[in-house]
Amino acid sequence: MSTSDTAVPGRVARVAGGLRLRAGDLVAPGALLVYVVLAFAAFASAWRDPFTYGIGVRGDPQQFMWFLRWFPYAAAHGSNPFFTDFADYPAGVNLLWNTSMPLVGFLLWPITTGLSPLVAYDLMETLALALSAWTAFLLLRRLVISPLAAGAGGLLYGFSPYMFAQSLGHPHLTVAFLPPLMLLLLDEIVRVQRRPAIWLGAALAATAVAQFLISEEVLVVTGLTAGVVLVVAAALWPHEALARTSRAVPALLVAGGLFAVVVAWPVWFQLRGPQRITGTAHEPNVYVNDLLGFWVPSEIQWLAPARLLRVSARFSGNSSEWNSYIGVPLTLLLGFTIIRWWRDGWVRLAALSGAVVAILSLGITLHVAGSVKPWLPVFAVGLAFLLLPRSVPARVLVLLTFGAWLALWKLPLLNSLLPSRLMLLVYLMAGLLVAVFVDRALGLGRRRLALAGAALAVALAPLVPRLPYLSTPFHEPAFFAAGGEATRVPAGSVALIAPVTTWDDVDAMYWQASTGMRFRMPEGYLFVPAPPPAGNQLNSPPGATVNALEAVRYDRPTGMGDPEVKRSIRAELARMHVGTVIVGPMVNRDEAVALLTWVLDRPPEESGGVSVWWDVNTAG
Repeated sequence: MSTSDTAVPGRVARVAGGLRLRAGDLVAPGALLVYVVLAFAAFASAWRDPFTYGIGVRGDPQQFMWFLRWFPYAAAHGSNPFFTDFADYPAGVNLLWNTSMPLVGFLLWPITTGLSPLVAYDLMETLALALSAWTAFLLLRRLVISPLAAGAGGLLYGFSPYMFAQSLGHPHLTVAFLPPLMLLLLDEIVRVQRRPAIWLGAALAATAVAQFLISEEVLVVTGLTAGVVLVVAAALWPHEALARTSRAVPALLVAGGLFAVVVAWPVWFQLRGPQRITGTAHEPNVYVNDLLGFWVPSEIQWLAPARLLRVSARFSGNSSEWNSYIGVPLTLLLGFTIIRWWRDGWVRLAALSGAVVAILSLGITLHVAGSVKPWLPVFAVGLAFLLLPRSVPARVLVLLTFGAWLALWKLPLLNSLLPSRLMLLVYLMAGLLVAVFVDRALGLGRRRLALAGAALAVALAPLVPRLPYLSTPFHEPAFFAAGGEATRVPAGSVALIAPVTTWDDVDAMYWQASTGMRFRMPEGYLFVPAPPPAGNQLNSPPGATVNALEAVRYDRPTGMGDPEVKRSIRAELARMHVGTVIVGPMVNRDEAVALLTWVLDRPPEESGGVSVWWDVNTAG
């Protein structure tokens, strides 16, 4: 659609043809190089020794390292990549219900197998920021004239507080270089309409399939945001929307049809295949943005006074989901841009669409300073649109906000999306506004340009993360290292590892990945079915063995000395076909060794920093 009241502005029309790089044009590669340097600098604390340090915290990163190793193993052995019994044996895991990132696993195969899953993880986290910023730059270059302006907007998207919050351990949410490309293709299909519909539809389908194989959640976030943008654009320019519909629909039908055909089997396997889960993956109305979160920094930001940190510490969820921070200076800059250049169609589209999605990120009922307001549904915030000038399609915005809010609350599958994560594309909308600000400032003369540059620096400075960015050492005992004693474990057999894998200790999955998936485990930090009413769980299935080893970790009574406890653990080990038992570094390690020595009626062999019982036979 047009981005002005009558036609595409001349300054935009000059670049609407897209991204044709002339010979010798180094702007796009140069922007990529800058973003890559910035990303490596941001995560320098891990890159000082990437064979030891991982970006972020413990827990989720080890799970992703496991995913990175599983997919090369599955491909090399002809296994179903979407299902595995190498964790939670014998029932196994439906990996489509987990954030498994199969496409990234295949792309990083040489790094994962040639170096280590840890190095591959750090590279994934780092390039996620750089590539996301770069594709946002490519999108914005067709909307503004100056490459510098597009670069500033891309920087806000790729290096936003959302990205740094989620980089603590959620790379499936930061490998977000495809959403800008999908929006670019939608712009070609709906507004520019210069290329054949079938090719544009096929390109959009291919991009959506790739995103499906990286993160279904980001695909849904992108689809929802794209829907909001299209509705807002149609409300702003109804006549032009109607005129372009006849050419846009065929491309969209091609895209939808091809996408449906390609993902039909994976979706069927996810919804109807083995070990599918039921219910929502997370408790509703918890992982949402707090209303104050837009202006109160969290512990991620470097400029975060203790008084404000005490406020953000009360926010719902956890620090990796406190990703809505815009800050007062940037809010003022965005507000100035919106008011000053309101007649620019891109400004109106970005401002109104971004506002709708930001409201949706607040969840079901409003949270203010960590306090839930059950009497105030979030869609009520959208009533503020009625206060805007008559030139704004306020009723459409209110109805759009209500309909999307209701869908996110009530629709199956869609209600599993964590609302706070909708902020990803809010930052892209904010990046477009920043790009417009810079683009217009470049034509204001030296004095005003200097003032605009200072204003931009002040606006973006509070968003800088606390540096050095958090990194965590990940140690593997020599037993599990390449060429270590783990090669004595029979290939494909079942090994029990302590500390047993739960949400707060995922070392065993990292150690298993380090061996190249040498053995199976009857444990895992993965979503698997659970009895009602829960429907699913993100831990090793409970049992006598898990309970006893967890009791060791938390200094609770283990039942050691009770013959019934011993019989129960031995029966479980036999039922799970455990042939090797290993105790690695853990809290209360001596107690864990003593417990298993009592259960197995013999002491372990000490090897490579672990205690190991070979040829376990608990049958009979």
